[in-house]
Amino acid sequence: MRIAVCDDEQRDLEQLCELLMRYDSACMPVRFFAARELFACADRFDVVFLDIEMQAPNGYEVARELSERTRRPLIVFVTHTSAYAVQGYGIAFRYLLKPVTADALAAVLKAVEAELRANNITLLIDGTEHVLDVREILYLEVQNHTAILHLQDGMYTFRATLKDLTAQLPERYFCAPQQSYLVNMQHIRSADALSVVMVNGDRIPLSRRKRQDFQHRFHNFLGGTT
Repeated sequence: MRIAVCDDEQRDLEQLCELLMRYDSACMPVRFFAARELFACADRFDVVFLDIEMQAPNGYEVARELSERTRRPLIVFVTHTSAYAVQGYGIAFRYLLKPVTADALAAVLKAVEAELRANNITLLIDGTEHVLDVREILYLEVQNHTAILHLQDGMYTFRATLKDLTAQLPERYFCAPQQSYLVNMQHIRSADALSVVMVNGDRIPLSRRKRQDFQHRFHNFLGGTT
């Protein structure tokens, strides 16, 4: 797990890093003393422990900008107060109150590990296992047992059925607008009664038979109730 810790209070930063290394001796957290420094390379990390109350830009401001990225780490706010909890809803994965205890950190790390496992799938492509981040998948299409996996930075073509792929992908993110497609609802730009437009501009037909279920699932996803 690739971890970054960002805090402009050196004592707090070092204490958290020590607890992380105590939890996992193989853990080598990368330290940042300013949120601006972290922002430039945040996509290298799986999880970021981020102090909120820092000099501008503060942790909340940087986390809000990171939340708009497609490829982003899980954000754990580390703070002296829970006053930001409502403001940070939808941005922070978890909160930790200072001073951080080993038990509180362990509970957060277990939740992080579970979330990361849920975001990774292993697909057999041309005889080789590929571990993919679900968040990088735009959509899949299957024609005559040939699957095309569309990613943010390329695509894979391999033998598979839509049924098999559906079983491997998290239901909370993926939905079928048409019998030959599965789309990642995280990457939908817009949808109407006839089609779904992905963030890369690709337009996918929305069948009449699938329309009601798809619209229901997508509206629930946007509302955060899936």
